[in-house]
Amino acid sequence: MDNINKNKTGKIAVFDSGIGGLTVLEHLVREMPNYDFDYFGDVARAPYGDRSVETIIEFTEQSIRFLFEEGAEIVILACNTSSAVALKYLQNKFLSTPKFKNKKILGIIRPTAEFAVENTNAKSLGVIGTAATIKSGACKKELLKIDKDLSVLSVPCPLLAHLVEEGLEDTEIAINACKMYMSKFDNTLIDTLILSCTHYPFLKNVIRSVTGQDVNILEQGPIVAIKTIDYLDRNRDIELRLSKKSKIRLFTSDQPERLRKLGSKYFTGDLTNIRKVGLSDGGRFVLVNKCR
Repeated sequence: MDNINKNKTGKIAVFDSGIGGLTVLEHLVREMPNYDFDYFGDVARAPYGDRSVETIIEFTEQSIRFLFEEGAEIVILACNTSSAVALKYLQNKFLSTPKFKNKKILGIIRPTAEFAVENTNAKSLGVIGTAATIKSGACKKELLKIDKDLSVLSVPCPLLAHLVEEGLEDTEIAINACKMYMSKFDNTLIDTLILSCTHYPFLKNVIRSVTGQDVNILEQGPIVAIKTIDYLDRNRDIELRLSKKSKIRLFTSDQPERLRKLGSKYFTGDLTNIRKVGLSDGGRFVLVNKCR
């Protein structure tokens, strides 16, 4: 069995527009320590939440292609904006490409919605995310598909991902921004708040200080880890292609030291060997330095 496993090369890849996806990778590694993971943060162009639909799709496609070419069997879109705007289009596009037709692209909005519905008592939920994520209505749609009797209030919080990317999540600016956005839930009876952006767990303590203890705050990392394990249990053909050498590789489109410094506030794994990639003239990401 060990010899068979040595011949497996497939990886689980996590993609995010910046550092937010490390909040998902942290829990995946914690729950699935034997698997190999790749992470790519498109730091040079983060965050995606204020971009046009066309640009979000283009950037996400470039990133997925890079991760597939690096050996990923599964790419998890830890970017809610990409999951909301680009997931279905890119699933269909890559599925029709012979080179990638057996690989999978997974979003994180549907599993989050499933978990949220299972864990609300009052059936009254709040959703916060980037402008593009909230405008798409993706999370609310998924919630209501599961239970049409839910009450869902979605609030765009365009400043929050920017604050995290700048390392300002513990500042007075962040506190005031959270107070401003959370005030939209005043006079509501939400018992569950969905952080529909993987940057927001960096701000969880600040958000908690505003909402109080009675609101159940759901971050997506633990949910995605549980749902990924379940997915692999149900898709053994994919699971059998995955390498299990506990190897983690990290890529960024800019400033590895920035990803390392900011990411270490949440991710507890090794951030010393981050490799930079750049766009070629053909619009494809290529390694600037060969990754080990």
